[in-house]
Amino acid sequence: MDILEKPPVRKGLQIVKWILILSLCCGGILLLQAGYKESLRYFSVCDKAVSVQAVVTEIREDWDSETGTEYELYVSYTYRGTQYTDHYDTLRSRKKAEAMLGKEVTVTINPEDPTEQLKDIKSNCDMYLLFGGLLLMCGVFCAALHCHKWGV
Repeated sequence: MDILEKPPVRKGLQIVKWILILSLCCGGILLLQAGYKESLRYFSVCDKAVSVQAVVTEIREDWDSETGTEYELYVSYTYRGTQYTDHYDTLRSRKKAEAMLGKEVTVTINPEDPTEQLKDIKSNCDMYLLFGGLLLMCGVFCAALHCHKWGV
């Protein structure tokens, strides 16, 4: 009946496993909580958001080792008599970026903090929720791992 018996548990690996599970689950829960708070903030700002007309005024070339050259578009807009400049979009084509230069676009901003765009709040919320869910799933997956000695 030796074949049907489970091998002994490796205690050192089991401790590491539970520390990893605890870390991943706690990190996942904290990121999910941050995503939830950010989504509540998004919905409260969404009701008060203001759309302003902005002009694409600047292109900055950025080189990334993974994606190559990218072109970041910056817009200028005025809200309540104050001029603001903020990142608008990132394009991979220099031709498309140069075509946007001088064009008028609509930007939706937070009236309480005019430097903050509504799309930035939404993308932060999405990232928190995505990575929080992934960390939590990794923690649950690690709980299914076995720490038995094999082949001795």
